[in-house]
Amino acid sequence: MKRFTVLTLAALPVDTWAAVGDEPVNTVWLVVAAALVFFMQTGFALLESGMSRSKNAVNVVMKNYMDVCLGSMVFWAFGFGIMFGLNQTGFFGASHWLPQFNDEWSYTFLLFQIMFAATATTIASGAMAERTRYSGYLVGAIIITGFIYPVFGSWGLGWFLRRQGLAVGAGLCGFCRFHRRALGGGLVCPGRHHGGGPPPGPL
Repeated sequence: MKRFTVLTLAALPVDTWAAVGDEPVNTVWLVVAAALVFFMQTGFALLESGMSRSKNAVNVVMKNYMDVCLGSMVFWAFGFGIMFGLNQTGFFGASHWLPQFNDEWSYTFLLFQIMFAATATTIASGAMAERTRYSGYLVGAIIITGFIYPVFGSWGLGWFLRRQGLAVGAGLCGFCRFHRRALGGGLVCPGRHHGGGPPPGPL
């Protein structure tokens, strides 16, 4: 990983280094981190399709694919503003809709946040595999990436931590947020087996 980063930075023009200092290093690191988070989509698609019946494997993979495609547009249009916009009420942001930036770093940060929003939706899709229709899942994905994830992100990365002075709690808040959402999706959707109960046999 370190060699890849060094080789990528070596390809940059010398005047870029002189003009912006550490920004190329930070940009490359954040893009690499966003790519690693994006690869979680592949892992979840393989896991969920492997745990589903073969007739539903394509459906499950398509849901993971649409998490990125649809979720990226929805998070860019609404979610980013809710999560990082001007937050005067303490509940969620109310600015930065359809953001257009003048610098490269802001777009890099947006890419990183889009990958996390799409991955959060994919975690919920695993809990709902074989339990929802495709169209119903897309509506849920839009709500998660456009509202639920940004609101919780605004709370975890915004006013609460600043008020409490807890900068280290952001990672724990994100971890708990993802798993609460997956648990909620599993509890809301009825069971896919006969009688709505757990599958027969040992777990």
